[in-house]
Amino acid sequence: MMNSSQYEAAFTANGSAELKTENKMNTTQQAFQLGANAFRLGNSRVPVSDQTLLDLINDKPFDVRMDALHGWLNGWDSASLNSEVL
Repeated sequence: MMNSSQYEAAFTANGSAELKTENKMNTTQQAFQLGANAFRLGNSRVPVSDQTLLDLINDKPFDVRMDALHGWLNGWDSASLNSEVL
């Protein structure tokens, strides 16, 4: 059985509809990317100072917001650990 993303891609490839295939990242994955980007930009390890993250989680349930905050921190930490030390 195909997941929805595979179905949309196959459906679009078929030419029978013009569905857009989007990169379907969940909120935690998006927050991870935001955290990694924050590190690369030299921002401090404070997720609530990232307005993009706050906009992303504003209307989400509590558990999703908490997972996103952890995801952001994990992204920042991962980028930090993988960076070259000068």
